Amino acid sequence: MAWTFVRNLGILRTNVQAMDAFVQKYPDRFSWFKPLAGSVAFPRWKGEGSLRRFCQAVLDRQGVMIVPGDLFGPDIHHFRVGLGRRNFPEALEQVDLYLKNR
Repeated sequence: MAWTFVRNLGILRTNVQAMDAFVQKYPDRFSWFKPLAGSVAFPRWKGEGSLRRFCQAVLDRQGVMIVPGDLFGPDIHHFRVGLGRRNFPEALEQVDLYLKNR
């Protein structure tokens, strides 16, 4: 059981670092607060256009699903990020490619 906790904690730490570096790379488009606990975060979209349009374009062009916050309530600027997946850094790379080729 302890090895599962250690493995999962390592995945979360790696993904939090990856997300933090990504947000720092695009401060004009994103901001966030690192989660203090748990595996879900809600970064803020600060870019041009609607968050829904951005999410749909990333899905259509890069195959990465980003869930807009207004699906969870009235918030239209934040999106949900699950930090517990091993392939999270690869998904961020695809979003990075989208932003570079936009």
